[in-house]
Amino acid sequence: MHRLSEKRKQWLARHARRSIQHRLRRRRRTHTAANNSGRAEAIRLTIPETLTFEDNYAESVAFFDALRSAAEQRNAALTIDFTELRDIGPAAALVLATELECWRMSQLRRIRVVDIDKWDPFIRYLLNTLGLFALVNVANPPQPLADEHQRHFIQFQSHHLADGNHARKLRNELERITGEIPRWQDLYRALSEAMTNVRQHAYPREKGYERGDRKNRWWMSGAYNASDRMLTCVFYDRGVGIPATVEKTYGAPAIRELLQRFRWVESDQALIAAAMELGRTRTRLPHQGRGLADVEAFISRAGTGNLRILSRRGQYIYSGRRGKAKSLPLESPLRGTLIEWSIRLR
Repeated sequence: MHRLSEKRKQWLARHARRSIQHRLRRRRRTHTAANNSGRAEAIRLTIPETLTFEDNYAESVAFFDALRSAAEQRNAALTIDFTELRDIGPAAALVLATELECWRMSQLRRIRVVDIDKWDPFIRYLLNTLGLFALVNVANPPQPLADEHQRHFIQFQSHHLADGNHARKLRNELERITGEIPRWQDLYRALSEAMTNVRQHAYPREKGYERGDRKNRWWMSGAYNASDRMLTCVFYDRGVGIPATVEKTYGAPAIRELLQRFRWVESDQALIAAAMELGRTRTRLPHQGRGLADVEAFISRAGTGNLRILSRRGQYIYSGRRGKAKSLPLESPLRGTLIEWSIRLR
């Protein structure tokens, strides 16, 4: 019998492993994707005409809930129809990218989009600059169009660490379009604090989240509208939300005392406001930071622009021009926490 060389043995071993893995993947796909008819379940979702949290909140959140529910059905075939979409805001665009990336990380099947030739050209341009299709590996991505619009999206980033390099990268991408961003260090601290909050609070083990899960991440992006010189930065996580973590972060007695002092009825919006107030007033060592107060500082020190935080059923809005904040309920819950800074450049 011919004696096999060591190199040949290694090749045969690798080939055998690949063959076994291939058979297991095929068996798993057949098992998880088959329904009673023996075919993979097909899901088709249509994005609403307006996908923004400002002008069409309820319908936008309903779409994202449907998309997240689809991702919970293992190996479902997903088709998304963009043909009706005519307007999309920076915050909604980031949440859309987030949910599609999470789909990619959890599913064997790729997402398909339909009737690309019928898409609004402006929408196709924005979503391409956002980096949506390249990141989620869409099976049939549209071709990018020329940069001929006043609105710009910045390719979004995603990670699980609080790394300032990501904030600096976002700045570099934005300043290619906007020029120098004023009070950048304040925005840098705001983004860094948002990353730190995700790392420390958004995905607690006691709520069933596993440490190291690749989906326990944050996502951020930016946008610029040249027509009114409005700069927007958006940050999002899919965690339990600020209202669910504020008591653990600041302590139940401090929360109760604050609610009583301001005569706030306990609610998601009141708990977000309490977190912001405690972040401004608590006394800690300098290296520990001021928590969510750093998220607000960019707008308050600039004296213009707005900060908006959405989490569960609560909304917090701070106006830099007025120096005042207000808390409002949301008609339907947003899962996770969304932070948006917007400021008009001079």
